[in-house]
Amino acid sequence: MCGSYWSITIHTGGCGCRGDRHIMKRRENKKPLNSSNNNISLTPVRPTASSSEFESWSGQGLYPADDSRVILERETEEESDFINASYISGYAPGSPKFIASQGPTAATIDDFWLMIWQQKTSSVVMVTNVVEERKHKCDQYWPDDTSTELRYGDITVSMVSADEWADYMVRMLKVEKDGEVRTVKQYHYTSWPDHGVPDSMSPFIFFYKRVKIETAKTTTPIVVHCSAGVGRTGTFIAMNNLLEQAKVEERVNFHQCVKKMRTCRPSMVQTEDQYVFLHQVVSEYLITKEFFCSPSAFAQQTG
Repeated sequence: MCGSYWSITIHTGGCGCRGDRHIMKRRENKKPLNSSNNNISLTPVRPTASSSEFESWSGQGLYPADDSRVILERETEEESDFINASYISGYAPGSPKFIASQGPTAATIDDFWLMIWQQKTSSVVMVTNVVEERKHKCDQYWPDDTSTELRYGDITVSMVSADEWADYMVRMLKVEKDGEVRTVKQYHYTSWPDHGVPDSMSPFIFFYKRVKIETAKTTTPIVVHCSAGVGRTGTFIAMNNLLEQAKVEERVNFHQCVKKMRTCRPSMVQTEDQYVFLHQVVSEYLITKEFFCSPSAFAQQTG
């Protein structure tokens, strides 16, 4: 088998916050992510869309593949339907579980909210800060406080609440269009370092666990974004899909997971450091799973 996988033996014991214990055996071929012999494409695919709108979304030369890109519904043919976002499946077959998106900029923020509205998205995962090491990563697309409303095209966004934790924030946003009101919950991980990957697995695992628990019944795509919408975004989505695979198959295949995502959106899990981190965080999650609470216990702890 190309790449690597983990074979997992599961011993069940206890209940509640001390659930399954995972003992893992690792087999791997140590081939780098960017190796020419691992069949993971690194070439960006430029979609057929062509307009000033496309150029405003083109980011760092990273484009969605045509057959998986999100298409905006427009009122006129003169308006571009392009947005730099891709449908990404979860582990289980069916409707796309995620949308991997470039972070919005001043020129694209209206389209970003239009996508959220049209996709009926109720959860957004943000894995970047607005500014990192004096570099602008994406535009802030939410109000600073509960007394402010912001308008993006014909969509109005206001803050309902904001809860700050050590490594992330959870914001509840009210979104209104044409008299219809919806709620969007944003999970914002704030502790990814400016360069490289997190040194500690636990904060990211806890963040993932909260997102996973609170979006368990979500039936519409979860929007995940960083800056370009491929590196950290891909790492988060891959982590989810690999853990779902582990639950069903008792083994995970990192190579196939990333390769599959890259057929939908090139460069997902962008760097070798992120690929190594993906191995580490998935293994850490499975090894320490017994220390993470069940949904009911988590709800009791967080009120």
